[in-house]
Amino acid sequence: IQLINCSMDNINFIEKLIRNKSFDLIHSTYAIYYSKNPLKLLNYLKKKLKKKSKLIITVPGEKNTLKELLKIKEDKKKLKKNEIENFFINNFDNVKINILNNYLDVNNFSDIINFYKSSGIYNRKKLNFFSKTVKKKLIKYKSFKIYKSSMMFIGAKS
Repeated sequence: IQLINCSMDNINFIEKLIRNKSFDLIHSTYAIYYSKNPLKLLNYLKKKLKKKSKLIITVPGEKNTLKELLKIKEDKKKLKKNEIENFFINNFDNVKINILNNYLDVNNFSDIINFYKSSGIYNRKKLNFFSKTVKKKLIKYKSFKIYKSSMMFIGAKS
């Protein structure tokens, strides 16, 4: 395992560090879609794989209770799931796509607020609205249900 602390878009810097290396597994969770040029990065990562190796990329799925509640729309500049899917289908011999579903049923107000504050969609300006909505749901249902999905793309080289 090698930790490289730099921008994932700085491929030239990364290449200097791992020039002659190849990998059995490259794994990214909730990161690749932040790249300024994700398809270029995916192509670079694919080139660094050994034979009989895997590239695993996990990205947020379509469903997210918090995004729906806060009316957050997907960033149009981000890599789309179908672009990732096409990349894997066009570049790997064996492709698996897993849908991961995460259900949380939380009954403690401060736990829900802390969960929201630790999420990638936290917005201080929307905290008051979020808090009021959560309180109403806790009073009515005695819990607040959170649902998030993810998509995991697994590409295997023969």
